[in-house]
Amino acid sequence: MKIGDRIQLIGTDWEGTIINIVSNGIAIVTLDNGIEMHTPFDRITIMGDTPSCNTERDERGRFVAGHKKLGIKRKLKNVRQTRKELLEQLQPYISDIGSIIALIDAPEDKILAITRMMKFCVPTYSTVEFSETTPRSLTAEEKLVQLNAKYNNLPDPTETNLEDEENDVG
Repeated sequence: MKIGDRIQLIGTDWEGTIINIVSNGIAIVTLDNGIEMHTPFDRITIMGDTPSCNTERDERGRFVAGHKKLGIKRKLKNVRQTRKELLEQLQPYISDIGSIIALIDAPEDKILAITRMMKFCVPTYSTVEFSETTPRSLTAEEKLVQLNAKYNNLPDPTETNLEDEENDVG
């Protein structure tokens, strides 16, 4: 070991350079992070010409591509790209869809073909049902009245309003 050698502390990822050697088997080392420390010779190894022993990191210390912590980057297509490519492939058939349906002889088969294509052309809707017990959202004024009543230990006026509305309907 001599002054200027690149070293690594055994059992750690710390690397540095020897700046001085003390006669009793201790080296003074400046680590790459700026810390200067005294360490015995048996706790350091010479690195040689390579600037870093860890091949899983780049010169900035970040993980390189393919490291298990980064995972493997796959080039996946998103839905928009897939849809665009599919429509490009189907474009000749889409523009001639009327003549394709006209080639079908049986009327029930024509209706079946049209209904199967409609789910791709027309948005679907679902029914929404409301009942008398369906809770409704309160307006800002009703929320303020409810908070004031709760603060003053009074009964909730919004519940009595709902009961009055139900009595008026029935």
